[in-house]
Amino acid sequence: MIELAGTDRPQAVRSVARMRASDVTAAFWIVEEHAEYLLKRWREYHG
Repeated sequence: MIELAGTDRPQAVRSVARMRASDVTAAFWIVEEHAEYLLKRWREYHG
């Protein structure tokens, strides 16, 4: 699970299950690249 960055904290990997380190790193950078979109969508669902 990757926690999105907030105003008071950076993006962080919270937990990993059965993934290679290289896949975790790739996922981290993909989430960072699309963080604005992901935060927008999260807010639409959760307020």
